[in-house]
Amino acid sequence: MNEQFQIISDGSCDLPPELTAEKQIRVIPFYVSFDGTNYRKELEEIGIREFYQEMVNRKGVYPRSSLPSVQDYMDAFLPYAKAGIPMLVVYFHQTERFHAVGALCQRADSGRLSGRENPRD
Repeated sequence: MNEQFQIISDGSCDLPPELTAEKQIRVIPFYVSFDGTNYRKELEEIGIREFYQEMVNRKGVYPRSSLPSVQDYMDAFLPYAKAGIPMLVVYFHQTERFHAVGALCQRADSGRLSGRENPRD
């Protein structure tokens, strides 16, 4: 029995880059925007430290976030699905806020939509 599996999370985990590299965790980044400029949060266009430094540097400007797209999920899931590697997908959210629950549902919908095609075909 093959015991290999891939851990995948979205950017809500805020995992340190050293940990994701060491444990080979695939992170699907959230999008964030400061003053209308879009960034990919997790390590692709802006690092975690840089993101928080922007919050300090831009007093009174609050970042807006957007969920990963269906295509982002497809790009993350398909290589493992095609290789027959099981995936453990982890999401974190705050339940005390209504919009966070909605965000979780949207992430789940994006994840489900990305899995509708059979990657082995």
